Amino acid sequence: MTKPDPHRSGVIYANYFAHTKPHSVKYEEGLTYYLFRFQAEGTCRALVAGNYETIIPGDLLIYPPGQPYGLNVQPRNLTASGETQPASDYFLAGKGEWLDSWWANTSLPVKTNIGFDDTVLTLWKHIISEKKKMMQNLDEIMDYLLRTFCLTLEHVIGSIRAPRERIPCTSLSYS
Repeated sequence: MTKPDPHRSGVIYANYFAHTKPHSVKYEEGLTYYLFRFQAEGTCRALVAGNYETIIPGDLLIYPPGQPYGLNVQPRNLTASGETQPASDYFLAGKGEWLDSWWANTSLPVKTNIGFDDTVLTLWKHIISEKKKMMQNLDEIMDYLLRTFCLTLEHVIGSIRAPRERIPCTSLSYS
């Protein structure tokens, strides 16, 4: 590994969780890190632009430091079977100079439904896996995985938000 780089960013924590019991969290004064949260299953309510909104599978939430955050998870009971439908999510918290610079140069919304993008979820799972190897010195790997993750999210969200252009089929030749 190379010598420490002060311009790096790091992953504070990352994981996947299936909530089978109610869970609530509130940071009224704002977070001290960047928080990425992806709803994988079930629904919840989260604070988005000052109001609580229903979050459905495929919704990605991104909160920068200083932004208030609130989450209310109420797993559903399936009446016929009596089982609980979990509300599952991926989450990642990070901080650092590179993230600060990246966020300052993007205009991503707090909430976007990105569907189940294979690349995003694969990167997320890889970050979770690497984060669990805490006994090893993986700062450089985590820095680059986080950068790749953020740039991939930016690309995916940009492709969703961009108007879809149609290419006119005016002169097809089958000769």
